[in-house]
Amino acid sequence: MLDEVLDVVDLIPPGVFVDATLGGASHSEQILERRIDIEVLAIDRDHLALEAARCRLDRFSERVRFFHNSFSSLKKILNDENISSISGFLFDLGVSSPQLDNAERGFSYRFEGPLDMRMDVRQKETASDLLNNLDKFELQRIIEKNSDERFAARIAASIVRNRPIRTTSEFADLIKKAIPAAARRRGGHPAKRTFQAIRMEVNGEREELIQGLTASINRLGSKGCGIVISYHSGEDRIVKELFRNVVTGGCTCPSKLPCVCGAVAKGRLPHSGLTASKEEIKENRRAKSARMRVLESLCLSQLIFPSRKRIVGAKTQRKRTGITFSIFLGVLISFILLFSVAGSHAFLVSIQQEVDSLEKQITDGIGNSRELRIEVAELKNPERILSAAEGRLNMLPPPSRKQLQTIFELPPPLNNPFRRSS
Repeated sequence: MLDEVLDVVDLIPPGVFVDATLGGASHSEQILERRIDIEVLAIDRDHLALEAARCRLDRFSERVRFFHNSFSSLKKILNDENISSISGFLFDLGVSSPQLDNAERGFSYRFEGPLDMRMDVRQKETASDLLNNLDKFELQRIIEKNSDERFAARIAASIVRNRPIRTTSEFADLIKKAIPAAARRRGGHPAKRTFQAIRMEVNGEREELIQGLTASINRLGSKGCGIVISYHSGEDRIVKELFRNVVTGGCTCPSKLPCVCGAVAKGRLPHSGLTASKEEIKENRRAKSARMRVLESLCLSQLIFPSRKRIVGAKTQRKRTGITFSIFLGVLISFILLFSVAGSHAFLVSIQQEVDSLEKQITDGIGNSRELRIEVAELKNPERILSAAEGRLNMLPPPSRKQLQTIFELPPPLNNPFRRSS
């Protein structure tokens, strides 16, 4: 990600730039060519990389200083050189291509070689010492912490069963057999994460990163920029957390409430993180997992060293703001509760009215049902029906024959001659 790094370096002020992971010096060479007003402090704990970089940067000897040390010693180096402020820094984490391609260094699972993995050969402990001496639970902890390997327990148990382990090929085969076949078919070489975890433990890379990056941030001058390129999630989480602490000023207040703890922001993040372009990944497959984060320092003379009166005023103002907001929030909550109670009361009243209406409908239905039962009973008695009809319609009963004879003087009925006598 050379082009992205140079785009950031073009914006920093003149001064001292720290290349904390010199390696092959490709970044430092381009920075020194583009910025004649920049002086580079070149740090690396690999003596072979440092010797190669000296030759490559020989023409810039007046503007570059080399240090054979780890970047955790950055604070001591800056103090020894009487440097109180730097314009920028670069941490290109991980292992360089020359280190990976050298089988004798033991960094790669692709080549047969001793289990060394030391970046600084002056260090005594090697990867072989670590693998052949630690117990299963410690190995499992290391693999999980440094690589997020799902099968750390199985790999650690396999390491303990197959001791002693002497070469990188033995170690890679052992890891491959410990991982289930289905998991080996995806995610690259199965030994990749475990080799990374052991390398980081041998060289103490997590602790080195925290110490070196903290020292660099503390010496970053006004409008300076810090750049970190990480290659796996564990390193990126450390960088993200340290950068966030600078951006928030170490604020411990809830994220959605105003700050009342007096924290002051010391920097900002121009972006959330960059990844390598498709063209770069085609040229260098190792860049696929790279993520670059940038921290830009704010004007420290205004934010870190104001007058005491200004500091007290700012803190008091923030406290007042916090108190005012708390009062406003309390009043708002009270109104919300009040309206909630009123709304609940109205809702209960409406429910009670609905219940009363239902009770009335039920009572009316019972009365109608009783009347219907009476009417049905009447339908079963014809005489009652007839009397009811006569009463309701003012009807008279039909006249008898005697009444008709009296009214119309009808003759008596004739004897039927065909009627048989009894």
